[in-house]
Amino acid sequence: MPQTPDSASQDFSIRLIPLSRIKQDPNNTRHLVDPKADAALEASLASEGLLTPVKVRPAPGLKDLYVIVGGHRRHRAAQKLGWTEIRAVVLSIDENQAVLEGILDNRGQELTWLEIYESVERLSQAFPDLTQEEVASKLMLTQPRVSHALRCLKLLDKPSRNEIYTNSISPEKPYFLPESCMQRMESLARGETTDARRVGQAIRVVLKRRLTEAKVARLVAWMKAGKDPEQFHEDARAGRPRNPGQRFDPQDPKASLWQALPKSFKVRRKGRKCRVVLDLPEPKAVVAAYGAAAWLNELESRQGKGDPQAPYQKLLPSLFEKSLEALRASHEKPAARAQAPAPPAETPPDQDSARTQSPAPPALEEPAGSVSRVEQARLKLRGRVEKVIGSSLADRIGYAADDLWKAVGGKKKPEHGGD
Repeated sequence: MPQTPDSASQDFSIRLIPLSRIKQDPNNTRHLVDPKADAALEASLASEGLLTPVKVRPAPGLKDLYVIVGGHRRHRAAQKLGWTEIRAVVLSIDENQAVLEGILDNRGQELTWLEIYESVERLSQAFPDLTQEEVASKLMLTQPRVSHALRCLKLLDKPSRNEIYTNSISPEKPYFLPESCMQRMESLARGETTDARRVGQAIRVVLKRRLTEAKVARLVAWMKAGKDPEQFHEDARAGRPRNPGQRFDPQDPKASLWQALPKSFKVRRKGRKCRVVLDLPEPKAVVAAYGAAAWLNELESRQGKGDPQAPYQKLLPSLFEKSLEALRASHEKPAARAQAPAPPAETPPDQDSARTQSPAPPALEEPAGSVSRVEQARLKLRGRVEKVIGSSLADRIGYAADDLWKAVGGKKKPEHGGD
């Protein structure tokens, strides 16, 4: 049975050891290398020297060789500076005690969540008699996090862990899997032997596409539905066709109904609601909009929710006639242009004929202050309207009437004033 860390005797000595006789521990707690931090440490060693000796232990079965327990970065920096030897503390400890010593040596450093989880795992395996509370105390963690770490690492096999570390030091776009994303993927576990494989498939997709936590949540839902993670669509409309010219989603339960609609109709489903888009010319659009509003108001009225004062139904006949006139006019104008003969070419008159031409008679103007009978009636009606609803509201109604008239293709813009 291995000794507990508290009862282990740690005899040590300090000596200068050639760098060629010291090797890195492959099970070092720190897996990630920060080039900037290493460069700063190298500069510090070059200017101030080694202030804290590295910790080593004798390599099992190998004479005059040592394995680093703590100080891997200092050892690398000394090698880059070309040092031949380094001051080291030689500890007389076994492999299990070296695990704890290495973890404690990195305790003040910034470790990733995976490095912390693996520290919990290594310490628990080295000292199986330790409770989760004791492990948490030695690593300065909470007991729930220790429990979660052990549960999470059961879903992370060696290839998945290596992929996470390798992706984080990629020279192109480094990406370290966030802990929150890993927590999302833990829900893929079913208590089966294939759980680690399922989580590994999800991790590969997340690392390859650098998914956010929200997209990871959708990926988990996608896989729980039994779908292939490699076919996962990152947008919220997962699985829907992305063709912008498509009129409706073929996977929609109402697809057979939408297919019977004219080609100018496009239907987009969002949850339980549908968005209907119509590509229509202005005259048709006005009638279609008012017709839909009238039908919806009638439908709600039968359910006791409609507005009995709504003018949709009353305006429809006049709007329909004006729309037909506008459409006829739009078809007649191109035909008229095609049939109209070309005007004769104008020849500039000579100077003599220009002198003999008499000037055009001046246009007849109405005497100042004269008003036609139609204009008098219009002004009289305007005055009555203003007395009832006020001049400001009358102007608003007039502008609204102009806009509606133009929308249905009116030929002549009426005067403002709401007459």
